[in-house]
Formats: sequence, C-alpha cells, structure tokens
Amino acid sequence: MTNSTASGLDPVAFCYQLFYFVNSITIEPSRRSVISTRDHLGEFEQTVLFTLARLDRAATGRDVYLELVEVTGRDASVAAVHVTLGRLEDKGLVAIRMGDGAEGLGRQVRHFALREPGMQALRDSRTHWERLWNGIALEPGDGA
Repeated sequence: MTNSTASGLDPVAFCYQLFYFVNSITIEPSRRSVISTRDHLGEFEQTVLFTLARLDRAATGRDVYLELVEVTGRDASVAAVHVTLGRLEDKGLVAIRMGDGAEGLGRQVRHFALREPGMQALRDSRTHWERLWNGIALEPGDGA
C-alpha cells in the first residue's frame, strides 16, 4: 500500500514541504508583506542593536561589549559581539568604518554605527514587544 493521492503526491511529504515553507517566512504585521527569516532579528542581535543605540556614537566592538555587559549583566564574549555586529552589517542595519585604534597601538579598528534601517528595526522591535505586553497584568507573586 502506498501513501499517494490520485495526483501522485505523497500526503506526508507534501505536509513536510508545506511545514518547511511556512516556517521559512513570516508576516510582518505593520507592512502585511512576506519577509524572509533572514530579515528576522534574533534576541542577541536586538540586544547588540539596542546597546549600540544607547552608546549614541560610532563605537568599537569592545565598546559595545562593555556597555552590553554593564547594562544587561549578560555574560557574553567580545567575539560574539563582533560576529553579531558583522551579521547586522550584512543585513544593512549597521555601518562599519575603519578608524584609529587605541593610543600607541598603530593599528586601525572597526567602528560601528547604527544606520536608519537599524533604527527602524529597533522601533519595530519595540512595537512588537509593546503589543505582546499590552493586556498582561504581571504583578509580583503572580507566578504560575
């Protein structure tokens, strides 16, 4: 006995293909358009973007790392921050320029700055989280 329909499609295979297709796209509510999951920002990417916005200037990866650790208390590595900044640059959210490094080192370092699409991504993220929080009454001691 075979699992195929009159059209020759295997229903199980079709369901798997449909599942992977649906999970490869997201509908962005504000624009009602289909965007790729590559455009979706992960939680750490958002954290790095927010940190760069807090610095309000072109900053080195180390500057971003130090601010992130100080403000969030999150245990991250400098390398993870640099990799994430590179990924954000690939997505067009962050600009990179070469600049002078620390005094006496004689080498250039990368300086990262938030671009307008990065600012828009932060605005979208804020709207997203505000929509989710709207209507939640979370008081101390209300744990499950």
